[in-house]
Amino acid sequence: MVKKFCKDCNEPIPKGLQMMDNKTLISQVRQYLESK
Repeated sequence: MVKKFCKDCNEPIPKGLQMMDNKTLISQVRQYLESK
């Protein structure tokens, strides 16, 4: 889902996305949304 969102918005896909655990992924998504 994050990959599709990044692709649709022409944003780079975060490095290490496949390796992130749930807590890290949620944190990254929150930071991204707060920056918008």
